[in-house]
Amino acid sequence: MAGVPAAAGLVLLPALAVAHDHHGKGHDHGHHWHDDDGFSVGGRPGRDWYKLAEAHAGKLIDRDEIDVRTDRAFTAIRLRVFEAPVEINSVRVYFRNGENRNLPVRQHIERGGSTRVIDLPGERRIISKVVCWYNTPASARRDARVEIWGHR
Repeated sequence: MAGVPAAAGLVLLPALAVAHDHHGKGHDHGHHWHDDDGFSVGGRPGRDWYKLAEAHAGKLIDRDEIDVRTDRAFTAIRLRVFEAPVEINSVRVYFRNGENRNLPVRQHIERGGSTRVIDLPGERRIISKVVCWYNTPASARRDARVEIWGHR
């Protein structure tokens, strides 16, 4: 690096190594606290998590078919909630091979929260769509934004 003392580069290298090590559980990785599943609390998920899609949950019971456009295969999903709380009643995942699975999700999630990691039974598979039955509580000022994340 031209014009930068060699010692400055040595100071940065250990910090970069720590920031990219997402294998620890519940540790501080470069200013972000990670939970046991690799999600940084209040931030983005760590390595091997990919955002698949997002949708907004209306105030009445809402059924959304959320298309997922990916060629990657996944072993688990997790739903993250933003802007308002949400009541999740049911989630069904459809796979490119024609199979589908109803996942055991019946949960109230506060704004900024998420479901637990939900394992997808069987081998890694490509997800084609996710159908959610959910609603934002009537008392919320806006609709909840729900992100669907997949783990490889």
